[in-house]
Amino acid sequence: MQQFSIVRKGYQPSEVDQAIEALEQKVAQQEKELVDYRAREAELDKIEVQANLKAEAIIASANAMADQRLQQALQELEGIRKDALGLRELIETFQNEYNQLLRQYMLRMRTDEFPALMNRLGALIEQAGGEHLQKEEEE
Repeated sequence: MQQFSIVRKGYQPSEVDQAIEALEQKVAQQEKELVDYRAREAELDKIEVQANLKAEAIIASANAMADQRLQQALQELEGIRKDALGLRELIETFQNEYNQLLRQYMLRMRTDEFPALMNRLGALIEQAGGEHLQKEEEE
């Protein structure tokens, strides 16, 4: 704190006036700084609100995009599942038809062609055996 010179009727008025003026200037400077700080604080608050709104918008957009991609993936997966079930049904149908044709072929082979095949085989054996006997007799 500043010390004032003592005069007859109190402190020296010019010194007091100078001190008051210096204090007024200091107060004015600090008030100006306070106004500047408050303006900066208001600006920062506004920027913070805008940043929060932007962040919320980005998050909402990302969530919407993620939901959309999830739905697309689920639809694609459902399509793949349906295709797989269709292929499975097609394979089972093919296997059933193949087995049925194979059974029919085997049945026909046993009843129709097998005896004829055995007769032909017997004739070939007999013929081969007869030729073999003729060769032995000639030697």
